[in-house]
Amino acid sequence: MKEQILEHKLHDNRNDGRTKEKMNPVEYYHLLRDHITKNHDLINQRTIWLSISQSFFFGGYGTITNAPKDAKGPVFALQQDVLLWLLPVAALIACMAVYVGLIARVVHLSALRRQFEDYVGDNPDVADYPTIDAPKFVRIMEKAAYLALPAIFMMAWIWILVRQVGVE
Repeated sequence: MKEQILEHKLHDNRNDGRTKEKMNPVEYYHLLRDHITKNHDLINQRTIWLSISQSFFFGGYGTITNAPKDAKGPVFALQQDVLLWLLPVAALIACMAVYVGLIARVVHLSALRRQFEDYVGDNPDVADYPTIDAPKFVRIMEKAAYLALPAIFMMAWIWILVRQVGVE
């Protein structure tokens, strides 16, 4: 129910004949603060998922590259060749998917901060409250950390794929 109220309060910009009562700035602060916290949690979860998935991809790739040259049979030789390409490509696609999701969350967080500033302005009721999100320098450092990680993994997989093309 709280999520439905949140969605209504945050996204009801249409004029459908109803009169909207303005929400108390303190209540709005708590509502948006909760929404921002949930977005940060989603970012953290996606970053953890990325790290875990990449460890499996790197582990699998390392196993395939260190497998004996003479496979147990022609079917296994073909599987090794396929996995040698499939694992880096799948890992790269996973990185890109997480990266797009992280960028979407960053854009959404910025919109929530602007929305709060537009709604509250210089209202003295929320002047003594902590900022709705971290200071700008901290936000920049956070973005650098969680946007750099998928980029680093993507560059590593691209490098591996380029090296494989050069070998064959």
